Amino acid sequence: MLPTVRNDCAAIAVTAVMMLFASSARADFVVNVGSSPTPATWGGVAAWNPSNSGSQTGNFYWAGDSWDSNQPANVGNFLTKTGYFSGAITSPNIAQANLEFVKGSGTGGLPTVPISFGSTGAVTEVTKILIEVAGFSGSNELWYKDTTGYHKVFGGSDGTGSEATLTAYGSFFLELRRGSFIRSTENASGAGNFSVFRDRTAKDTIYVGIEDLNLSEADKDYNDMVISEVVPIFCTTGSRFIAIVPAARTYQCFTIL
Repeated sequence: MLPTVRNDCAAIAVTAVMMLFASSARADFVVNVGSSPTPATWGGVAAWNPSNSGSQTGNFYWAGDSWDSNQPANVGNFLTKTGYFSGAITSPNIAQANLEFVKGSGTGGLPTVPISFGSTGAVTEVTKILIEVAGFSGSNELWYKDTTGYHKVFGGSDGTGSEATLTAYGSFFLELRRGSFIRSTENASGAGNFSVFRDRTAKDTIYVGIEDLNLSEADKDYNDMVISEVVPIFCTTGSRFIAIVPAARTYQCFTIL
């Protein structure tokens, strides 16, 4: 536990849409499900074919037939840099064999209970919009709710490449807002508008794909806003604390005075 040191590191940024805490070396994000949080179940995508129409069958709830292109263009394609997104420079280019998503109990793994992120104490992370493919991109807002209330991360004027530092206290929920349209991972009905991914070989980062329409009316491609979140990781050297900050998949240590 590092209850105060994370606050000392507030100037160190974090990037875009899940979380974890450790006192040495590396650790994974903590993603919880249900009103009595339990660690999320991560499912692989081995049966998903990112290179053709088979990736748009909806066998996975986030793998809908996107209205954005006649090529496969759901969030899975963006994360694996395939189909419509084969040239996307902001894609993390995750190998299909390493792509995992938080699997719920609904059809295709749809979340049917709340999803929360983080743990006890304060968590600072850098959040970044990797891509927005939405007619409502100019009005969609991303918020989070922690034990201190609601906080805006991104406004409608923020787009691809925008970064924000998110400092949450205790477990927190993500929320998409657009006027009266609100979907939050705090509610079972809203959690289904969010898809949560990770690269199983780089668990310090999570990716969140968001669907910005009612699911009954949507193409369910979850690419309307895709964010990544990276959490600073801490280790100790004697009595000194070192922050290990992911940067282009490398780690740099900074002594916190």
